[in-house]
Amino acid sequence: MFFVRRLLAVILISGLVGASAATAQTPLRFATQPTLSPDGSEVAFVWLDDLWVGSTAGGPIRPLTTHPAMEGRPQWSPDGQWIAFISYREGSWDAYVMPAAGGEPKRLTFHGGAETVRGWTPDSQGIVFGSRRALASPGPERQDYVVGLDGGPWRRLMAVPTLGSWYSPDSTRVAFVRGGSTGVRRGYDGPAAEDIWVHTLGSDTYTQLTDFAGPDTSPQWLSDDEVLFVSERSGVHNLWRQRLDGAAEQVTSHDWMVYNPAVSADRQWVVYESGHDLWRLRLAGGEPERLALTAPADRAEPRQLWRTQRDGAGEYAVSPDGAEVAFVVRGDIYVARFPDGGPTARLTDTPATEGGLIWSKDSRHLYYHSDRDGQHDLYSIASGDEHDKRLRRALRPVETRRTYTAGHERNPIVSPDGKLICFVAGRGDLTVAPLAEDGSIGAPRVIAPSWSFPNAVWAPDSHWLAYSRPDEFDNQDIFLVEATGGESINVSVHPTWDWGPTFAGDGSKLGFLSRREGGQGDAYFVWLTAAEWERSAADRADEEDDKADRPKPPPAPEPPPAAPAGDEPADADTDAAAEAVPAAEAAPAQSPAEPAAKRLTI
Repeated sequence: MFFVRRLLAVILISGLVGASAATAQTPLRFATQPTLSPDGSEVAFVWLDDLWVGSTAGGPIRPLTTHPAMEGRPQWSPDGQWIAFISYREGSWDAYVMPAAGGEPKRLTFHGGAETVRGWTPDSQGIVFGSRRALASPGPERQDYVVGLDGGPWRRLMAVPTLGSWYSPDSTRVAFVRGGSTGVRRGYDGPAAEDIWVHTLGSDTYTQLTDFAGPDTSPQWLSDDEVLFVSERSGVHNLWRQRLDGAAEQVTSHDWMVYNPAVSADRQWVVYESGHDLWRLRLAGGEPERLALTAPADRAEPRQLWRTQRDGAGEYAVSPDGAEVAFVVRGDIYVARFPDGGPTARLTDTPATEGGLIWSKDSRHLYYHSDRDGQHDLYSIASGDEHDKRLRRALRPVETRRTYTAGHERNPIVSPDGKLICFVAGRGDLTVAPLAEDGSIGAPRVIAPSWSFPNAVWAPDSHWLAYSRPDEFDNQDIFLVEATGGESINVSVHPTWDWGPTFAGDGSKLGFLSRREGGQGDAYFVWLTAAEWERSAADRADEEDDKADRPKPPPAPEPPPAAPAGDEPADADTDAAAEAVPAAEAAPAQSPAEPAAKRLTI
């Protein structure tokens, strides 16, 4: 009997330990984009790229989605039956809807561009989403549309593009945001600062509600004539409220910025983000309270993931000799044989992000940047094996840090002659330095100071560089500058975006992309010499005709016959060549005074 009691006790204790481990929880941190159920009793949000839901009274959370793709921007319907959200599960950001209790999501939009969910119509029959599908000009604003739960035809909500729009409870107005999307940037008071406007549906009336020099954003209706919004009027982003005919009043006083507020459909509660927590506030009065939500202690995914990656390379660079290709996957650098593929060698394994791959001219050193020490620095890696310099076969790859300044150095590019390396230093200074045979970088010099981030490319002669950069009006042009420095020459001179310069192989012209014919990028080029510019299309056509009329070179001589069985095979580099041209018939040595080629037509 004693043995049975001890056995039962052991089984009971083991069961309790197992149950405790299975239900172990940890305080939830870094949840984002909250939305409230109509009565404010539950909150849905994004955590670990999935949708989760929990009680606003606190306690464990549960997942709504478990898809490998990212989800975002959940919005609870006013009737409480549905949650709309965006997902990348089909290769682009589209709008979806799913039952609030969980279930199969339904896709509502099918555009190749990025859509974002704004909210719901008050009757819960339509979802408001933002899209750039009909906008040609660049910028952060989107056109707002409404689509039904059946995913049928969508309609435009209003004429102006916005940073977000929200229906009033009575469906007669829309509060929306216009501006340059300063996001959560603190202290900004320039012309791009967001302001809140109100549009009366079915009319041409648009009324500016706020005119603060800094950002006013994320309006949420408290009634048919009052909105709650985020403003930096107090020096930190906090919640404010304002009637359509009144002045703004401060609601919260957090030291950390407040963003992504969401008001419940009964207008009794608001939930928002501040710091790394979710908060809620009773709108009738009271103090903000942190939501005491808990997450599974083992989280929603293992601490370490093993992956077989067959795609997803962020960038790549083929070695100049065409034998190897280096590429970046999930922030680390790999190298493989090119073009046949085969075994892949991992060159870096750090928590930091590596990028900006470029090979040395001799294909022995690979240059890149890494932010492992708090700023971007330049590194190189080469084989340390004495008898095998191929990186993909290196048993001892040697990585060397090449820059040691307190600022950034990134995006290296090696000149075609292999003697110089160009990179971006600091905030955007285009910089050139000599490159030694051992891979070391000499003293740098700034050739084109900039506050932005230029995109540069070498000319074939290694004496010039072309680059694109934005100006203070957010317009990009193409510039030329000598590798030794000097004045930069604007060669595109156009009020729309020009970017992505690339030289022709002979250096005679410079190609680039431009939006001058609309929103998409088209290919253009400019001639870089007066002689090429002055040649007419007829001149070029005549030259092509002359090339076609030139005599074709004689066919190559037949290979020598195979050696009879038993003979020693000819050496590929000497014996075969000597046998193909008998000594008595060999061509005489050419005098230095004679040209290397003879003119065949007069």
